[in-house]
Amino acid sequence: MNRNFLLLIFLLQISMIIQPVIGAFHVFIPERNIPISVFIEKTSGTSIELAVKKEVLQGIPAESIKIACKSSDSLVYYNPTEIDVAGGKVKHNNLSANGKFVAITTVWQNDFPIVTHWDQSLNSGRGGVRYGASDGIKEQDLDANGNVVYIDNVFDTNHDSPYMYNTENYAMIADDPLARVPSYEQYIGENYSLLKVGDTQALEIADSVIKNTGYPIIFICNTGTNSDVLLTEGVPAFQHINGLLIGSGTVYSLATVILPPYWDTAPAVKYPVLFHSYYDLNEDAFRLTETRSYCKVMGNLVNAGIGSAITILYNGGGSMATYCGNLSLYTNVKLLLNAAANYLGADKHSIVASGFSRGAYGPMLYAGAPERSNAFTIRYIIAECGVFYNGQWSYDTAPATHPNLAYAAGYLNGYKFSWMSSWRDPVSGMPGRDLSLLAMFGSTNRVYADNRSAGSLEFINNMKAQGTKLILINGTHDAFKAFPQVIDFMEQARGAGFTVENYINFRTGHNITGFIGDPVITDRFILSEKILSNEFAGHGYSVTGNTFYIKRKIEREPLGEYISATPQHSPFFCEVPVLALVGEEASLTVTGQKGWDYKLAIQKINDAEWVKDPKWIGENVVREGSEIVLMQGTLPVKLGNESYVHQKMIVPEDSVSGYYIYTLYYKEHSSSTWLKVNEHQISHNIFDGGGIEDKKRYAVFQVRTFAEIGTLPTALDVRALSDNNICFGLSEY
Repeated sequence: MNRNFLLLIFLLQISMIIQPVIGAFHVFIPERNIPISVFIEKTSGTSIELAVKKEVLQGIPAESIKIACKSSDSLVYYNPTEIDVAGGKVKHNNLSANGKFVAITTVWQNDFPIVTHWDQSLNSGRGGVRYGASDGIKEQDLDANGNVVYIDNVFDTNHDSPYMYNTENYAMIADDPLARVPSYEQYIGENYSLLKVGDTQALEIADSVIKNTGYPIIFICNTGTNSDVLLTEGVPAFQHINGLLIGSGTVYSLATVILPPYWDTAPAVKYPVLFHSYYDLNEDAFRLTETRSYCKVMGNLVNAGIGSAITILYNGGGSMATYCGNLSLYTNVKLLLNAAANYLGADKHSIVASGFSRGAYGPMLYAGAPERSNAFTIRYIIAECGVFYNGQWSYDTAPATHPNLAYAAGYLNGYKFSWMSSWRDPVSGMPGRDLSLLAMFGSTNRVYADNRSAGSLEFINNMKAQGTKLILINGTHDAFKAFPQVIDFMEQARGAGFTVENYINFRTGHNITGFIGDPVITDRFILSEKILSNEFAGHGYSVTGNTFYIKRKIEREPLGEYISATPQHSPFFCEVPVLALVGEEASLTVTGQKGWDYKLAIQKINDAEWVKDPKWIGENVVREGSEIVLMQGTLPVKLGNESYVHQKMIVPEDSVSGYYIYTLYYKEHSSSTWLKVNEHQISHNIFDGGGIEDKKRYAVFQVRTFAEIGTLPTALDVRALSDNNICFGLSEY
């Protein structure tokens, strides 16, 4: 097996990952008391001063304020000698002790540990649901130096086992503890969270919230039924209510609600809702950036005196194995938003939803589904890297080109080899794609699946009818979907008269915000804050209906250097396999200016010369023989400028193994001169060894037989071909 392929497989199978953090780490656990300042370290002197927001000091009893000190293994509390409310300072002027310090209040308490509703002692040690429990199948915390310690026992790491999930040791399907694979309406983590969150991890998030906004955060957990949760009105702090149960009967899901400082059950103006619907609830709140980022948005609004909002994080019906095709989801979303309106003062008809991946298309489904029945209104959706069609496109796109689709297959149907076209379900005899569709929609009918997808005409018309303003942010090389899905959606929207603002990020993949692109342009949290600021000002946020192009500032420069661009024509790019397996499916896509000509070709290169380069950066590209044209023609005319051609093929049995190079040509239809995309301008190349920032990469890929690879690749192995969720291909931009 290829050395880089083996290395990536090995990395994916590590169960504990420790990632270093930048800078000194001062967070410690002051029992369940609430930090009201940032954590600092004192190494000398006889006094200490801790900055606390003036409004926080005004809102809590002075006698509740202490200075907590962690030195070696001891935790000591000191009464401050001075509390300067006007200056926002908590001081001790005669303190010789050194160590880590934080100002705390005893008037509120954190509900630690954070609940998961998972009790590992149930089902003979395989675990099960018990509301208020706090065990986990995954765990995340920070060590004393601030390094992230992450343990993941979700996947079955025995290569010879057919199962994707570690259901032998964990009863992950709560409705059927003996089940080995998920099925329709029986998913993983519907009414529990997979992730056990350490107290230090939660407090590090609290520390960052104070740094960003000045306000502390109180972690409140649902330890039984939702009625057990006690909230406090008017406090100068965020209230983070975790593990709320949504649903009835046997179909439950979970939500976390973040209330703003000074929250009131009966506000003069109801709170607009910042809504995010992703996967595992605790992963969303504590491992990703959502709590930090949404608190920053809410805090900025409060600090500017503009207004307040409530944030709702929803698990979308399950932690894993669900892509929001199940009908119970829509009932639970209505129950969730009705409860927020009835008990929390939320305006369920003023929702700003944002998210990426499932967090992007989930809100489009909720807004567009006929089941919504005007029960709530999603006024804005910022959809980053969402999937628009889960029916026919899931059959037309091959994992060799979009490697994360192999993961998606096993993720949905629970079998790690189901990505292969020859695989069949041992129970029903179904192909993997059919089984995935059945688990998602309860049907294998592709037309039904597309009609229940965000890009269906019915869903688009419903979004238009309720006045939803939609902002799309997508990368051209998304390892989860072919870019033509974006074009098909935009064509449907334009045809229906639905105005959509469309951002195309070139040579990027399945993650944009906080990683790639100009944050002022495409950061969904900044956009959410702009939208609410405009709404509070009374003039709303305009969606233009234009397409915006985001490219690298300098060609072949490292990630992050991106700017807006105004091209003379829609730029050409292709999505192609990085590893073509003989006898397996591959899909080819060319996208560019409608009505222009294209040609996608490959050529064999000398294997020995190529691998001589220790960094695999392609200095020794020695071409052999003639070019082989894979696709050639004229791009169809569309309503928009972007057009595409797409083709799925089986890699021929007589293919010659080895290394090949792609070349992408394009020209105006009336021209006789072909232009060529720079062969260095690729999205990524897993075989270059020099990393994604290497400036000398070539569009080289491999053709291999299964025998040459050796071990049969699992869904996770194939996903390893994707670097940062980016699929392979050339791009003019």
